[in-house]
Amino acid sequence: MRDCRAVSVCSVRERARFAAATVHVVPNCHPAVTPVGRVEVGQPPRLLFAATPIWPPNVQGARLLVDEVRPRLLAQIPNAEILLTGDYDFLAAQGEVPGVRSLGYVRDMMAALRMADLVVVPLRSGTGTRLKILEAWAHRIPVVSTSKGVEGLDARHDVHCLIADEMEAFAAACVRALSNVELRRRLATEAHELFEERYTTPRFEAAIGRVIRSALSATEPTLPRS
Repeated sequence: MRDCRAVSVCSVRERARFAAATVHVVPNCHPAVTPVGRVEVGQPPRLLFAATPIWPPNVQGARLLVDEVRPRLLAQIPNAEILLTGDYDFLAAQGEVPGVRSLGYVRDMMAALRMADLVVVPLRSGTGTRLKILEAWAHRIPVVSTSKGVEGLDARHDVHCLIADEMEAFAAACVRALSNVELRRRLATEAHELFEERYTTPRFEAAIGRVIRSALSATEPTLPRS
């Protein structure tokens, strides 16, 4: 870092890890869109975990959804369906699992988002901030996440999303978000307002511009000799 005029990170939480004046926060972003989310829950109710299986935390999250959340969810909402993007080896080995549908490689995320009544982020590890949450907020789709999932975002429980770390509570939050229309409306509205205030592309571009101007005006770093 001493060799750089400017370093960017995606959240205040990450900046706090470094004691350097050259570190700047550039939050992740999502383009403004015409939202496809809906307040009324479809039939069957569908939960979307939009993640790539090549990243281990996503595999762990998918396992938690299938093994721990799904049985509790189906006990309350028997026709609920969990949608997984990507092909997970552990799921293929199990064969057909009631309440779970693998979408495989998704070329058009809009098609998957249109099916979603809820975006779920059951992550217990990982770094950075989750673009899948910003995407859901942009589309006015309610979100249920773990604390790790919303880490680095300015999300408040029961305001912008529902947050639960234990899978029993996570499943209960999913049931609540699929069963309460007014809650869904409120979460989608508050989250969309937060998205427009802090996570749109123009705000990202403005933050990048500040980093570039800082780097151009900074003193040339003293590089170590080889």
